[in-house]
Amino acid sequence: DRLNIAGELQLWLADDLEKHNIPANALLAAELVADLVLTRTEHKNRTGKSIHFDGNGARITNRDVFRCLIDCRSVIRTEYAEYKSNCHSIEEWPLGFPSSQ
Repeated sequence: DRLNIAGELQLWLADDLEKHNIPANALLAAELVADLVLTRTEHKNRTGKSIHFDGNGARITNRDVFRCLIDCRSVIRTEYAEYKSNCHSIEEWPLGFPSSQ
């Protein structure tokens, strides 16, 4: 099976190369490493500010949440330059979301 995110990353890379006037055939390497850590925590211990609603429109405030810590490192290399980037993010969502339970 193909990962959906692979197609999204490919589209993003093509768009970003175009924005920076880098021809795709100039790439010698394109690397992305993503470390993901998924945990479960009580709603009161969440770190994000997102508000979630159930299928009836009520605010979800009493469910445990999944927390995903995301650390990414990327490198793009051409014959003339090397571009590096890092990203750290935390995403959280209630268990069972987006179902109406």
